[in-house]
Amino acid sequence: MSIYEFQLVGTSEVIEKYYPIGKAPAVGEHIYEGGKMYRRILSKVRLNSEQIANVAHGYPYESRSLPQFDADVAKTSPNGFTIVQNQAHERNLMSMTGRTRI
Repeated sequence: MSIYEFQLVGTSEVIEKYYPIGKAPAVGEHIYEGGKMYRRILSKVRLNSEQIANVAHGYPYESRSLPQFDADVAKTSPNGFTIVQNQAHERNLMSMTGRTRI
């Protein structure tokens, strides 16, 4: 089941309804709820991109390919490797060394 948004026709009121995936009305189609007519609208994407990046890309991690940096730029692990905190940090460190991610 997924959540879909519907807007009351003629107003800005929005409600959410659960429908099985593939069974929801198409965007722009109308439904009746409580005697009122609602139109299906595109839902706003609500993602926590920082959390997704950490899970999908495995941040933070020890980089075995980046050199050590000053403590104010990047932390170093007990093993002596640079710790990359997130994607933005990774891009910054790579740009400082002229590298790109493969």
